[in-house]
Amino acid sequence: MGTSARGSTPRRAPLALPVLLLLGAGLGYGLIFALNKVATVGGIPFLAFVFWQSLGAGLILLIVAFFRGRPPRMTWPHLKAYAVTGLMAMAIPVSIFAYVAPKVPSGALGLSLTLIPILTYLFAIVMALERFDWRRIAGILLGLIGVLLVLLPEASLPDRAMAGWILLGYSTAIFFAASNITGARLWPKDSDAVALAAGFFFAVTVMLLPVMLAGGQWWFFDHGLDAAAGALIGVTLVMACFRFAFYEIIRVSGPVFFSTFNYIAVLAGVGWGMLFFGERHSPWIWAALVLMMAGVFLVSRGQRSAAGGWPGPRA
Repeated sequence: MGTSARGSTPRRAPLALPVLLLLGAGLGYGLIFALNKVATVGGIPFLAFVFWQSLGAGLILLIVAFFRGRPPRMTWPHLKAYAVTGLMAMAIPVSIFAYVAPKVPSGALGLSLTLIPILTYLFAIVMALERFDWRRIAGILLGLIGVLLVLLPEASLPDRAMAGWILLGYSTAIFFAASNITGARLWPKDSDAVALAAGFFFAVTVMLLPVMLAGGQWWFFDHGLDAAAGALIGVTLVMACFRFAFYEIIRVSGPVFFSTFNYIAVLAGVGWGMLFFGERHSPWIWAALVLMMAGVFLVSRGQRSAAGGWPGPRA
């Protein structure tokens, strides 16, 4: 955390800001599921889809960083942070999601998001970054139950041969949880959220370019600005905002608090479906929403005593 102007006492960040950023990150990420479907059905190869959203988001954030006078730094600690978090938080797991998604029911694959907060908290305890706290455990479990109320009725597999693909999809939770931890541990001093997010996306772009070309998945608006291209542009904007929120929440409140966004993201997907496709849902959905909000409240209460121990840059 930062210090006061006199440098004598710690300055505690207001809880309202990370909560608002968390809600925004969850709502935006929930929209990505619908946009992904439009883009992949429209014929964009999965590696090209991840590549172009990374490059686009990186360019957007780079412009903002230069406008603010704080461009991404190129020291070894910064380059290491960009590469490691880019690999674990996007290059590997988002590519796996894009590859597996057409092969399994989306509800079954979406359950993997509920594993991320649990694994993040476990990793944080192992690395002595967090203490065991019953309030936070209770909050995580309430959110997990809420998401299960939404997904379990739709998560049965029509074909048992899909089990292997489901297992591969669930492996992404390990990478996402690890990225939550490394996003805090590797954060160099004298950096800010916009610069780190720009560096993150360019690292992903550099890593994916040779893989995409070697795999023969080059794509560049082959059919003009059709629905698939529009979905790609939408995902790019959402990802730029989401990655900024990630680094800012990590800086203020730590990765375990951030990881609860997964509950919001899953349930936000339900809301976007109601808005765009006229879907209607049972009381189970609204019960899940109440449980998820209660979980976020408990985790945010618990983070007050633990957030000060997380490393991060000085704003």
